[in-house]
Amino acid sequence: MRFLSLAYLVLGAALFAAILSEFDFAEAVDLVWAAGLVGLLLILALHVVAATIDVLHALIVMQPLPITLGWVGRFFRVRLVTEAMNLVVPAGGFGGEPLKASLLKQHYKVSFHHSSIGIVLARITGLLAQLLFVAVALPIMEVFAPLPESYEMLAWAGVGVLALMAVGFVALFRGKLASRLGGVLKRSRWGAKLGRGLHAFAPIEDAVNDFLTKRRKFVMLAIALGGLRTVLEVAEIYLASQLLGYPIGWTEAMVAEGLIQLACTVGFFIPANIGTQDAVMTVVIGTFTGVPAAGLGAALLRRLRELIMIGAGFAIGGHYSWARQRTEG
Repeated sequence: MRFLSLAYLVLGAALFAAILSEFDFAEAVDLVWAAGLVGLLLILALHVVAATIDVLHALIVMQPLPITLGWVGRFFRVRLVTEAMNLVVPAGGFGGEPLKASLLKQHYKVSFHHSSIGIVLARITGLLAQLLFVAVALPIMEVFAPLPESYEMLAWAGVGVLALMAVGFVALFRGKLASRLGGVLKRSRWGAKLGRGLHAFAPIEDAVNDFLTKRRKFVMLAIALGGLRTVLEVAEIYLASQLLGYPIGWTEAMVAEGLIQLACTVGFFIPANIGTQDAVMTVVIGTFTGVPAAGLGAALLRRLRELIMIGAGFAIGGHYSWARQRTEG
C-alpha cells in the first residue's frame, strides 16, 4: 500500500513538473503576485462560503442531528481536518471519511452508525450533483466554448467513468450487495471473517435505502446544495481569471470547473490531485484566454488556497488530539 501511495505521488509530481517545464512558470507567478493578498483573501472567502454549503449538505443527511449554528460550526471544523487529510492521501474524497466518523464519535458523541449513514448519503447525493453538473457543462462546451477535439473526447470519456462510479455506488447500497456478499462469504471457511464484516453493513444499507425512498425532499435538497457548492467553485475560477488580468466568461468558467471535476474524480488515487488538476486548469483556461500562463496562474492560486486550508485543518486536528490526550490523561 505504501508503495502504491508513493507511486501515485511520484506520478502526480512528474506530471506537475512537466507542466512547469512546458509553460512559463515565472510569468504565472508574476500574475499571481499581481493578484495580491486581497485577491487571495477573496478566493479564500468564496471557498469558505462553498465549504459552509458543503457542511449544510452533510448535515441535511446526517439524521437526526439538528441544523443549528452550533452543529454547523462543529461540522465545519471536522470538515477542515478531513479535507486536509483528503488532499494529502491517495483515494481523495474517501481517505478522510473514516477520520470524520472517528472525530464525530470522539468529540461530539455521534455514533458510528449515524455518521456512517450520513457519510454514505452525502457521498451518493454529492456524486449525483456532480454528475448532473458535468452533464450540463459538457454540452455547453460543445456549443459555446469548444475545445480541441481530443480534449472533448477525453471529457466525454470521463463523463462515462463518472456515470459508472455514481451508478455503481448507488447500486451497491440499493442492492445491498455488500451484506449479500458477506452472507455468502461467512458460510465459507476462508472468507468467514471478511463475510461477517461485510454482513455487518446490512443495518447501514437498510437505513440508507430507507432515507433515499422515504425522505426524497431531503435527498433533492442535498443534491441541490451539492450543485450550489459547485456553482461557487465555478465562481472561484471566474474570480481567479479576473484577478489574474485575463478574464473568461461564466460559460468558460463552468466548462473549466466541469473538466477539473472530471479529472479529479477519475484521478482520485493521486494525492491532492497533484498534476491532474493543474494540467486541466492550465490547458483549459490557457486555451480560453490564449495565455497558458493565465491557466497556470489560476492553478497556482487554487494551490495556495488549498495550502492555507490544509494548514488550518492540521492545526484544528492538532487541537483535537491535544483535547483527547488531556481528557484521557
